[in-house]
Amino acid sequence: MTQRSFITRRRIAGLLLAIACSACSTTAPRNDWEHRLHGDAVVMLGEVHDNAEQHRLRLEVLRRAFAAGWRPAIAMEQFDREHQADIDRARIEEPTDAQHLIDLAAPSSTRAGGGWDWDYYRRALI
Repeated sequence: MTQRSFITRRRIAGLLLAIACSACSTTAPRNDWEHRLHGDAVVMLGEVHDNAEQHRLRLEVLRRAFAAGWRPAIAMEQFDREHQADIDRARIEEPTDAQHLIDLAAPSSTRAGGGWDWDYYRRALI
């Protein structure tokens, strides 16, 4: 393989990677992925952390999926697995109080700021 061919392949690979990554951070039309939210589907949802409209749209779609009977296991990067007992305790003690969950289960660095704007996530936690 020539040097030029190698560089061309690297550029193509980089472009494909950029396209794949940008797909996680764009607001896709609901019909592009909403139909996947049923049964035992494994679905990974990403977002631009400070995009309030994207959070709102995703929450609407998830609420429709829950109303239709979908009961997923949800993992959030804001909570570490070491805090699962705290998450379980918070859900038993105050099942509709997102702030209680945050107070018990979020790492202290997260509660003190840590880059998470909990207003974007609070409604999805209840």
